[in-house]
Amino acid sequence: MYDVISVGDSTLDCFLSLNQNEAELKCQINKDKCEICFDYGQKIPVESLNFSLGGNAANVAIALNRLGFGAGLYTLHGDDEAGRIIGEKIKLEGLRGEFVHQERGRSSYSTIINYQKERTILEKKEHRTYTLFKDFPVTPFIYVSSLGPDYEKFFNEVSEFVTKHKMKLGFNPAQPQLRADFKTYETLVRASHFVFMNKEEAGQMLAGTRGEGRKASEEPGGFKEMLREIAKFGPKYVLVTDGINGANCYDGEKFYHSDIFPAEAVEATGAGDAFASGFMGAVMYRLSTVEAMKWGMVNSASVVSKIGAVAGLLNREEIENRLRLNPDFGPKEV
Repeated sequence: MYDVISVGDSTLDCFLSLNQNEAELKCQINKDKCEICFDYGQKIPVESLNFSLGGNAANVAIALNRLGFGAGLYTLHGDDEAGRIIGEKIKLEGLRGEFVHQERGRSSYSTIINYQKERTILEKKEHRTYTLFKDFPVTPFIYVSSLGPDYEKFFNEVSEFVTKHKMKLGFNPAQPQLRADFKTYETLVRASHFVFMNKEEAGQMLAGTRGEGRKASEEPGGFKEMLREIAKFGPKYVLVTDGINGANCYDGEKFYHSDIFPAEAVEATGAGDAFASGFMGAVMYRLSTVEAMKWGMVNSASVVSKIGAVAGLLNREEIENRLRLNPDFGPKEV
């Protein structure tokens, strides 16, 4: 019996950490335009190379498993060398493999450049065929994220399935959805109990719903309109993260903003997944919105303190201990 099923592509993440001193001579960062530039045709010094299991769905399944839930992972990955390693790492994380399948001729990797504590992800979204196969488990919770092209039919199937069985759906739309017409994934948003996005993704979604750009204020209260607009489509919880500026939540009644939990950042991959799983996990334990925000921020802070999306994921006791040592930490109603 599963408490939650997480659905989406898995990858093998290759982390290239650039030498902070030598790379500065050959790299430039334009934060206004969000650009990192390398000298063309030059050798760029690399400090370390690390490999980690990746993919939003896998990250969330592993996180919820560590939080004490029976988490299943329905994922498709390639039959290349990266796919073989993915299968091994999923087993090592204690996830059962009956919903883990290989697709012939497909790849399953991404490359992540880590420089000055921020990451730039190079990825290829494969065409994969997900379906609600016979005897797909009915669980209290389900999470869907990181699906590439050809998702529309599957999203419609999931929407009908969760509505029929009264399952609580967590959804994090990926770039193939956000770059497409909102109508192609609207049914899944309407069926969602939780919607998780970062600020840029939320802006893309709202642009798609109206055909025009939306820009949130840099002030925490400036997120209210954004959260409220997304909530109109049906989700009970709308969560929008904003990097070092923290996270924002609307639970249908109140708006909350949380600063980041104190931690020394090393690399940011998986921060959003850690926040989503921490928040969902707290709700699954029937904790309040305030506590769920705390769990999400603590889990996220731990993940960014290590390389990769799963190395820093915490269990329930670890989250509660960190909060006990920081009694003044918590979101504020805005």
